[in-house]
Amino acid sequence: MKGAGVTSGVGASPTSGVRHSIAPTPAAPNSSSRPRTARAPLALGSFDCGRILNAKTAASQFRGGIIMGLGLALTEETFFDERSGRIMNPSLAEYHVPVHMDVPRIEVIWNDIPDPHSPLGTHGIGEIGITGVGAAVANAIYNATGKRIRELPITLDKLM
Repeated sequence: MKGAGVTSGVGASPTSGVRHSIAPTPAAPNSSSRPRTARAPLALGSFDCGRILNAKTAASQFRGGIIMGLGLALTEETFFDERSGRIMNPSLAEYHVPVHMDVPRIEVIWNDIPDPHSPLGTHGIGEIGITGVGAAVANAIYNATGKRIRELPITLDKLM
């Protein structure tokens, strides 16, 4: 996919025999009808997590992680008072997290191949959906603008 940023997690460790879940996460920029906004028309998560025991809860867990990753990449930022060290946005009224209108269509897929090293063939999925989203969004914005931002969240003032 042109303009996509792809990142992945950690694979099998040859020394320990422990296997980890893997989650490549592509992101593509969209020329929004609202200028000066970063919008993703679709978020796609692809996961290698061994056997999935409950597809509905796994998909929900993956989607929630992707939403958290979008917040990390684009909106969530803690401000500190330089003199006192106190947090200046301590409540959800001032701390911006993604809401329903901020979230694109999310599709998740997984391979459902049992892990031979686990009795049930499973891996932990936890919040693996978060891991690649920030880097994928940053790469998509770089591909769209030509400016590499290495500090999250990516805001308009950092792109100027």
